Amino acid sequence: MTTRTGTKPEPWVFEYRRLALVAVYLAFLLEATAAFGGTSLLNTLCALTEASAIVLWCTLDAEIHGKMFIRSYAWTMMFTWPLGIVVYLLWTRRSRGLLSYLIAVAAATVVGFTGIGLAVAFKHR
Repeated sequence: MTTRTGTKPEPWVFEYRRLALVAVYLAFLLEATAAFGGTSLLNTLCALTEASAIVLWCTLDAEIHGKMFIRSYAWTMMFTWPLGIVVYLLWTRRSRGLLSYLIAVAAATVVGFTGIGLAVAFKHR
């Protein structure tokens, strides 16, 4: 893959993109766990972490795919990420983007139910 400047992305871009995805799923896990007894501040922080990590992932992924992810779109996606990520994936991957989105939603669902299961298990101790 080449970037929009015609060069190969630096190796750190791939690593940071992977770490951003890990942050997304960890925030989903924490939010699902905090849903049972967490504070509204914790839920808000989890939601902001999810949105920030998704925007970071999209920014790094756009660099890898040679697309320009402008800052105004990043701010828009920060508040509309459930739909914005679909638009982004369709923009960078065409029809494969929809499949990528469905896989990500399935993984987020598994992580969410895992978090709920952890919360219930530890609450009954």
